[in-house]
Amino acid sequence: MARITIEDCLKLGYNKFELVHLLRKRIIELRRGKELLIPTSNREVVGALREIEAEKVRLRESTNLLSDGLAEDVLAVDKLLLDDSAVGEPVDDSESTADEGDIPGVQEEDSVDKT
Repeated sequence: MARITIEDCLKLGYNKFELVHLLRKRIIELRRGKELLIPTSNREVVGALREIEAEKVRLRESTNLLSDGLAEDVLAVDKLLLDDSAVGEPVDDSESTADEGDIPGVQEEDSVDKT
């Protein structure tokens, strides 16, 4: 049943990526308590597909397809990659105070005598 609905949604002009993105967003809304716009006895996935097919739900033209969390991660990585202060500087490990085998930032517990 859902296969026919997917094919119908693709005929509306959505590509598969846009369809999956829209479907994911709508299913999350439904699971958070929003009501289906089209009455159906099917699960959320099929109901959301039917809403898309009936053009009750659609993507905004200016929608950024990166979720906010992913966009923040991409910006953080870009900032690290483009940080000029760390580029080309040699790393000096000769001043390291930690013994081999020590983990930086981890302190050993005091030994307790259990006698």
